[in-house]
Amino acid sequence: MGSKKMKKYLIFVIIISFLNACGDIWAPIKLEINNQTSDTIEIKFLEKVPYYRTDSDFQIFVNPNQKASLYEGIGQAINSCREFFKIEKDKLLINFSSGRTLKKDLWDINNWNCKGSNTDKEGWTLTFVVTESDLE
Repeated sequence: MGSKKMKKYLIFVIIISFLNACGDIWAPIKLEINNQTSDTIEIKFLEKVPYYRTDSDFQIFVNPNQKASLYEGIGQAINSCREFFKIEKDKLLINFSSGRTLKKDLWDINNWNCKGSNTDKEGWTLTFVVTESDLE
């Protein structure tokens, strides 16, 4: 390869590398409910909300001692789980098979366990754990 062609090739490679480095970073993100109670939890989505599980799932049941996903997808890179947390109170209703109610605030991000990173192939996971002591 001649000197001029080599220079053009190197400039092209540098430009492409720079453009790739400037692009958005995407990471897997998952929100889940971990039911550690003797109740079945029913979660009703009160309207179609794209960032929940899927556009067509309006109701999820979480059996005792099981986990269920509210959302699984790819999102723009974040610095912590708190940046992704998007559950709105008027879009979600939670019922328990025993008729008890949830004491623990689902909408307080501090009540969610957060693990992961942008570089981990598993991405980020936010888990809301419900135990017997969380119910009244």
